[in-house]
Amino acid sequence: MSDALILLSTTWIVGATITGTCVRYCVLAWRLWRTGVSTTGIVIDNLRTESDSGVKYRPVIQYCDQQGNLLKSTPFVGTDNKRPVGERMQVLYFIHKPKIMYPHNGIALVMTLLSNWLLMVVGVNFLVVAVVASLDILLAGS
Repeated sequence: MSDALILLSTTWIVGATITGTCVRYCVLAWRLWRTGVSTTGIVIDNLRTESDSGVKYRPVIQYCDQQGNLLKSTPFVGTDNKRPVGERMQVLYFIHKPKIMYPHNGIALVMTLLSNWLLMVVGVNFLVVAVVASLDILLAGS
């Protein structure tokens, strides 16, 4: 029985972590789109990340906030393509946390919301399995 509880606990944790991360990124993108401050930034570099799903790039963008502070930041989600160094682009950032930003491009924000849909489905599936297994254990115990 203890092996089943360990597996069940692990399933809950994995499902909640994956789902929570996806929801967090969606909420950040939504809040940036609704309340973010827009400014012009310049691409100064590209960070390359490799994973099982392939290579992703996150541009390093330099921009000034409303107080005139020069900031460097990267979007919280990568893309499949590099951005040309020196490219000017509109970015959205939070006034209270100017390091959290994303390029101000409607389609990019929508793609951010949709980019993790597979992970969201996997996370929800883990949670469904955990709920069903929990109910099965509870009903078997009564």
